[in-house]
Formats: sequence, structure tokens, C-alpha cells
Amino acid sequence: LPANGDLTAAEVGLLKIDNAPDRLRDALAPVIWNFDVILIDCPPSLNMLTVNALTAAQSVIIPVQCEYYALEGLSALLDTVEKVRKSTNPDLRIEGVLRTMFDPRNRLANDVSNQIAEHFGATVFETLIPRNVR
Repeated sequence: LPANGDLTAAEVGLLKIDNAPDRLRDALAPVIWNFDVILIDCPPSLNMLTVNALTAAQSVIIPVQCEYYALEGLSALLDTVEKVRKSTNPDLRIEGVLRTMFDPRNRLANDVSNQIAEHFGATVFETLIPRNVR
């Protein structure tokens, strides 16, 4: 289902209720077995909607832009994943790390890509999503 402006109101509403992190998981529970895969596309911000998605998920695919500041965002996301594991979803696992916005001509992109590969090892997908997709 596509997102729309109602998500902003939903996030504000989540802040006002008990068991807020469980709301998406509870909503999906009756239909989860009707699907082989349910993909929840999250915004790049680490807000209550993202916590809901991580609480409902079995695993997470982490897209990372091959740019310097993306490593800071990655660190914050990993902290959030660990907090969700400890509080609401102990079985949450990292399915893989997907390097995106990769430009092989750019030294910084190569450096960031290599740092990601070194840090995450076999968890990093071999596929690199290029900056220009044609």
C-alpha cells in the first residue's frame, strides 16, 4: 500500500497510545500467513513508524548510500535495531546490507563501499545499485 499524508497523523497518534511499537505487528498478525513476503519500506528517519516496522519484521534489509554521511545514519540505525531487539523483537535479524548510489569513478564511493564490506562481511549483498540506473 502506498504511503500518503495520513502517516504523519498516524505517527502523532502512536505517540499518545500504550503499546505503540506493537501496533503494526498486531495489525499484520491476522493476515501474515497469507503472504510469502511482506515488504515494509521505511523512511530514512528513525521515528515511531520505523520502530513499528522493525517490531513487526522478521528481518531487515539495510540500504546504504555509498556516501560519507550515510555511515553515520547506518550507525544510528544499527543502534535502533539493537534497541528493538532488546525491547520488542528479540528475533529481528539483519538480512543484508545493500550498497546504493554507487559510482565506481568516485573514490569516496569506493572507500565507503569497501568500509561497509569490511565491517559487515558476508552480510553485504554482492549487488551494487549504481547512482545512475538506466
